[in-house]
Amino acid sequence: MIGQGKNNQRIQRWMTAIVFGPNATAGGLSFTLFHAPIHEVQRLLRTWELESIPEQLAFRELIEEIDSTAAEEATELGWIAQRFDLHAASAEGQALGSLTLRYAAATSASGAFTDSEPATKDGQVALAMRHTNTAFQLLGEGYRTILDVVNRRFAEQDRQLERSQDAQSKVYDTMAELAEKRFEREVLADTRKKETEIELRREVAQLDRSQMLTKLAVERVAPLIPALMNRIIGKGTVPTTTTPLEEVMAGIFETLTEEQLAGMQNVLTPSQMAGLAVLLRDLQGARQGGKPGAAGTGTPSRNGRFSEETPYIAIEHIQKELLPWAIEQIRTGQPLNPPVTLAKPARMFQLFAGALTRPEYDDLLAGDVPFNAEEREAFVKLAETFNLVPPPVQTPTAKSEKGAGQPQK
Repeated sequence: MIGQGKNNQRIQRWMTAIVFGPNATAGGLSFTLFHAPIHEVQRLLRTWELESIPEQLAFRELIEEIDSTAAEEATELGWIAQRFDLHAASAEGQALGSLTLRYAAATSASGAFTDSEPATKDGQVALAMRHTNTAFQLLGEGYRTILDVVNRRFAEQDRQLERSQDAQSKVYDTMAELAEKRFEREVLADTRKKETEIELRREVAQLDRSQMLTKLAVERVAPLIPALMNRIIGKGTVPTTTTPLEEVMAGIFETLTEEQLAGMQNVLTPSQMAGLAVLLRDLQGARQGGKPGAAGTGTPSRNGRFSEETPYIAIEHIQKELLPWAIEQIRTGQPLNPPVTLAKPARMFQLFAGALTRPEYDDLLAGDVPFNAEEREAFVKLAETFNLVPPPVQTPTAKSEKGAGQPQK
């Protein structure tokens, strides 16, 4: 029989892998042989059941039996080569593998065989029908594949459109939030601008009022400054009687603030400011019914010599603001040039020190109150820096007293 030895070896190798291979099952096995022509349905020939793994002899006999069954069936069918399928399955019916075999009849003259039966009319019709069926199946699969691709593309486009809409929605939300914040900033900036304008107008109004009061004070005080300077240098005194003009000036001085006094500092010279301080003291003393300078006889201050109703009240501001800075400058050897932040207490110091007489100056620096040793030194240095140290009082000598009553030759 043609091809018998080759098919036998193939069956042996295949069944050995099924029965004794690494994937072999411990339960029963079944081997089924089918006649499988190309243009017809398969036909069951025989089934062999194995309840357990057989011995080598029994296994060899089983292979021979399967081989001989297929060969006999091919001989009965004629000299055309026949096609057989051998299937293996487990006891549970699970397919384990299949083997395709080809056998030719022993009576073949040429010994050659083909892979199929000779063509017949029925076979050609069946083959054409199978080809048509296969073509339609392939066409359907092609359309199904195309539809799947199109559906996946549509689904991907829908997802991209959804993501784009979400991103666009976020952009719109962000733009709306930015526009709202911008509007809030503009409203806030406009409000601050208006508040700043109102504050500037208020400051300008206060400055205009201060300048107006300063101008009025200068106009009122200017006629009295020459007489006041004469009194300071000893050539005359301010009248001790209270006149309506003095009453007006005293009322004005009582209402002046520190800012307004600082504005007057920019208008008057230091000597005029010193005279203005003395005038203020004399006016206050005259209003109290005493002599010029009588204000100093009021309630004593901390040192027991100065009244709180006099300009000496500036001592407290000078002692707290200017003198500590001056002490530090003296310690470090720096010049006594007050910075801008101390311009106000520096002007107050000039106003206060410029109004002191020599006795008052010496009396202020005589004791431990109101200044300590460092503060007294800083006060003297500042007075020297601003050239505000009052000159010493000149006392007549004995010779001048003796010749005072004699006529000059």
